Amino acid sequence: MDKPGATGAGAQEEVTLGERRSSPDASLAATLAEHTQKFKDILNAVLDTRTTLEPKIDALQIDISHLREDHNYGNG
Repeated sequence: MDKPGATGAGAQEEVTLGERRSSPDASLAATLAEHTQKFKDILNAVLDTRTTLEPKIDALQIDISHLREDHNYGNG
C-alpha cells in the first residue's frame, strides 16, 4: 500500500505498519480458535462422563430408595 508519491523507505514503512496492525488481529483470532477448540474438547469430555455416569447414578438412586423402603417398613 504505497502512498501516492511515496518511494523507498517511506513506501516500505507503510506496508510494515499495515502488517503490524493485522498481526495482532491474526494472533487474537488464532488464540480464540485454540481456546474455542479446548472448550469444545472439555465440553465433550463432560458430556461423555455424564453419559457414562448417569446409569450408575440411577442405579444408586434405586438402591437408596429400596433402603428407605426397608427402613420405613421396619419402623412401621
